[in-house]
Order: sequence, then structure tokens, then C-alpha cells
Amino acid sequence: MKNEVTAFTLKMIAILTMVTDHVGAVVLGRIVNGQTSGGMEIFLSLGQAQRQILEHIYIVTRCIGRLSFPIFCYLLVEGFFYTSNRKKHALRLLIFALLSEIPFDLAVNGKLLELRQHNNVMFTLFLGFLGIWLLEFWKERQMPALLQLGCNAVTVGGVYLVAEGIRCDYGGAGILAILGIYVLRGKHPYVGFVLAIAILAVLCSPVELVALLGFMVLLSYRGKQGRKLKYICYGVYPVHLLALAGVCAGMGI
Repeated sequence: MKNEVTAFTLKMIAILTMVTDHVGAVVLGRIVNGQTSGGMEIFLSLGQAQRQILEHIYIVTRCIGRLSFPIFCYLLVEGFFYTSNRKKHALRLLIFALLSEIPFDLAVNGKLLELRQHNNVMFTLFLGFLGIWLLEFWKERQMPALLQLGCNAVTVGGVYLVAEGIRCDYGGAGILAILGIYVLRGKHPYVGFVLAIAILAVLCSPVELVALLGFMVLLSYRGKQGRKLKYICYGVYPVHLLALAGVCAGMGI
């Protein structure tokens, strides 16, 4: 099908919407919300009409960004079943999570390293991947249904608490969104995507419902991978955060 969407296309959509969101959150947010003294000075120097335009642009960028995380969650689940080496895949997620923390803190927290407040989303994806792996492990074991249910509950609860404990982006809500997509993948993959957005909307913010627009794109996805640029796709995350931190430093905000 000429109009068929591949995993590569989904990655590009997720990356573009993510970068758009972070431009709004990191750069515009410091000005519109007065997060820094330099940002406040720039905002106060603008006229009323200019302030309103900037505020509208800020809101639009944040709304566009809501599409990013659910698509990444969907791709994470797909990647679990398509990857040829799950250990390497998990290790890659962890390595990029560690590499991304300083760029994330510089961009979001304005500090070289701040582990107590808010940590990057790659940790969420890494924990989500481990959660899927453990649930698959219990599924493959021959054990009584009640015991398997208990193991599943401990797995979900454990990964959820770790995500909340390390305060990674989206936290436990992100874990539940990922596992929701995983559980429904076999029979209702698109319903899983909608469920993930509903979880984020309830546990994080109703604005997350904007991500339902991504459902239309998923309808044309048939499991084809398309172009493979996995390291470049992972590398975009820390690199663009570092670039945004540099922009803020250059603007004095």
C-alpha cells in the first residue's frame, strides 16, 4: 500500500512532535511562565499583542508535543517483539538514559545534574521495556493461573514504584501506558494506544487527550519497519536537549 505507515514514519512523527514540545517547554516556557529572571525580562519587554501571540505559540507547541510519548510507547512495545536481541535493546535504552540525563537537566532544570526533581523519559522507556520482558517471562512459564497473576501484579507494581521513586518523566503513569499497550497488542493494538492516552490523561493531565490524533496515523501501520536508523533516533534525544540548553544560555534565560 502506497499510503502504508512504517515504524520509521512513526519514529519521525514522534521525534518531530517531541522536539516541538521541548522547544515550547524549555525555551518558550522560561519566557511565558517567567521561569527565569532573564525570561521574565524578555516577556515584560514585549507588547501586549506580542505576549499573547507568544503565549498561543507556547500552548500550540505543548499540545503538539502530546502526540510524542504515546507513539514512543507504542513503538517500544513493537520493538520488543521485533528486536533480535532484547538484552542489547534494553542495554541501549539504559545507556541513552544515562547519557541523556545531563542534557535533560541542563535544558529542563537549568542545572548540570539534578536527580531529585525530574529525570528523563528514557528511564521510563527502559523500565517499561523491563516490565514487558518480565510479563513475557511469567507468561512463558508453566505455572498455576493464580501464581502467574501474583507475579504479574508484583511486576507491574514494582516497575511502577521504581518509576515513581526515580521521578522519571511520566513516572508510573508512563509505565501503565506502556504495559496497557502491551497487554492489548495481540487482539486490540489500537485500543491499547487509546487506553495508554486515557491513562496519561487521568493520571497526568487532560491535555494528553490531544494525542488521540495519532490514532489516525496508526490505522495505516501494518508492522513494517521501514528504514532503520536506531542509533540516530536515540541520539536525537540528548543532542536536541543539549542544543536547547545552549539556546537558553545564549538568550540569557
